[in-house]
Amino acid sequence: RFHIHRREPMDRLLRAWVSQTTANHSRSYGIEWHPSMSLHALPLEARPLLVQVGANEHVSHHDPAVGAIARGWRAVLLEPMPAFAATLKLKYATEIASRGVRVVDAAVCDSKCRDTTRTVYYFDHNGTRNLGSNSSDPRCAPSWLNELSSFSRHHVLSHQARMRVAPKVCTACAAKLRRPLPMSCLSRILLDNLAQSTVRCMCLQQLLSKHERYVALLMIDAQGHDAQILAAFPFDRVAVDRVVYEPSLLSRADQEMARRLLAKHGFVRLGEDWSMSVWQHVGQHV
Repeated sequence: RFHIHRREPMDRLLRAWVSQTTANHSRSYGIEWHPSMSLHALPLEARPLLVQVGANEHVSHHDPAVGAIARGWRAVLLEPMPAFAATLKLKYATEIASRGVRVVDAAVCDSKCRDTTRTVYYFDHNGTRNLGSNSSDPRCAPSWLNELSSFSRHHVLSHQARMRVAPKVCTACAAKLRRPLPMSCLSRILLDNLAQSTVRCMCLQQLLSKHERYVALLMIDAQGHDAQILAAFPFDRVAVDRVVYEPSLLSRADQEMARRLLAKHGFVRLGEDWSMSVWQHVGQHV
């Protein structure tokens, strides 16, 4: 059995679990496993399924989802930001053509599927209106701001306070732009570059085929809305081995909501750090 321990980085141990699950799956179909092997030789319906809400761009090798797809897992990737969804479609063009990967450029509706669109707020790193500003030039923005988006305007702007003074970033940006900048060069970076867009939303019940009864890994990174997405997932219809969500941006009430919901559906928590809370169904293999 493979267990997660708190002292180890969650993403590294989750990647190891993906590898082990791939090996076990391979052997169950009579295929001898070796580390460089994938499951692409198996029929689509025989491969483990990954569902990832908030997939972003899959540029980090630390993302367990990247490794799962590389090993031949099927995947449903939800990403509401059009630019990120386009990147995913380009990256996985071969897998999409063979129906192994599905990229859905949409957000997740609430549990009652009442909405058809939602407003998402994000940092506009391609904007030009603040070029040359001493407090909000997007060329000075740290790369992590490009991943920041949420249905909550307040949540996005809440990150502004931590950037009132940024000596290292501003010194580096001054050198890049070849002009002097104050150490407060990010003091309005979000306030002045906040953008919004209307995106469609889809129900998870409808997104997963009525014939889909098993998900090996459910990953959620929804910038503070993880608990609501867990509440919208059809656990009563679809069996899930492992659930991963980001706890650091959840309120105490939402953290408790997520824990109670997963425990109610038969999951136990294996480990948690600032970026990942990892849960395993007690009726499935660890």
